[in-house]
Amino acid sequence: MIQNELENQIIQMGESGLFGTIKEFYFWHYFLFHPEELTYKNFSKVFHQLIKKNIFRNNENYKNEYIYNLELSFTRFMEYYAPASLNFSPIQFVRSRLLSFLNFHKIDEDIIYDIIIASIEATENAVKYSSDDKIYVKYFIEENTFYIEIHNKYKIPEIKKDIENGKYDSSITLMRGMLVMSKLFDEMDIDLIENKEIAIFQAKKKIVPITKNEKI
Repeated sequence: MIQNELENQIIQMGESGLFGTIKEFYFWHYFLFHPEELTYKNFSKVFHQLIKKNIFRNNENYKNEYIYNLELSFTRFMEYYAPASLNFSPIQFVRSRLLSFLNFHKIDEDIIYDIIIASIEATENAVKYSSDDKIYVKYFIEENTFYIEIHNKYKIPEIKKDIENGKYDSSITLMRGMLVMSKLFDEMDIDLIENKEIAIFQAKKKIVPITKNEKI
């Protein structure tokens, strides 16, 4: 892979709102672009060149994380596939993109907090029970309401086997997550499309944009 192509692909990831460690970017790059041969050492070298060019900067709150340093631009509608393998940091993949999206649209900080916590619970469930290597994520803003939808393919659960494999400790864990989401979202629902073995999570929450006189 030529260096300019790799630089452009890393920049595309930054423009999408992704932020995280260099290693996370490396795995996300593999998920998104499927390079034939690219070592972490070579990827890291190119990434550090982008840091020197001030295209990425260090996250002040987390020393090992890097954020895209140029202006971001989002429409009010986003959809993408996120990795379902824990090796590819799927939670940070969704969290960073969603947080960048909400900050860009100047949503109230308290509401951002609620949306992020609840959406991560939904993402964790989708990843945990996914039978595929990816999940589908969609969210958008319409009439001062935030909507989110997450799809994952699933297998019919084998409860005893799943517990033995540590897939979940008990039903209490799942119920706790559902309780958190139901409190933080205004409305939520989960549909199972049995003939396609797809679970669809949907939720919405009223939002309050920050006024121009308030700090972001």
